[in-house]
Amino acid sequence: MKRVLFFLLVAAMAITGAYAQTSAAHDITIVVPQIQLIRLFDASAITLTVGTAGTPGAAPVGDTNALKYLQYTVLNPSGVTQKITVEITAGTLPAGTALAVAASGGLGTPGSTAITGVAADLITAIPSGNTGIGATDGTNLTYTLTVPTPGALVENGAGATVTVTYTILDT
Repeated sequence: MKRVLFFLLVAAMAITGAYAQTSAAHDITIVVPQIQLIRLFDASAITLTVGTAGTPGAAPVGDTNALKYLQYTVLNPSGVTQKITVEITAGTLPAGTALAVAASGGLGTPGSTAITGVAADLITAIPSGNTGIGATDGTNLTYTLTVPTPGALVENGAGATVTVTYTILDT
């Protein structure tokens, strides 16, 4: 009798083992959203000064600064590229002056443009990618202050501040 019970117990365990679950699965959805991130490195203020050519009778001269970098990360939908525009969003340039910026390096097609109160394309055809986050990574920006109308200049002591804004958007 003990043998019969033993065999029945072993048979029951063998049958139960046949119904054991040996794997499990589930779906994972990977979402890749559009990304548009932009920053200036470094974002501190710049001072551009109208100067003299050093010779009496010569016209006043402008100034340049090439110490800023535009850094950005872009993840585009299929078939779409991005562009970066630039404009003055606060303040007014002093009379007789003009401000321009030239971009070099980075992602996309860099260009140059006058900076006014109307957004203008600076970098176009930006593909998906990133420019890096180091101090000299990204698109180098060279600002140029010119004096196209010297007769319109008026001394302004403390200076006139303008806010230059960069915007990344779909093309």
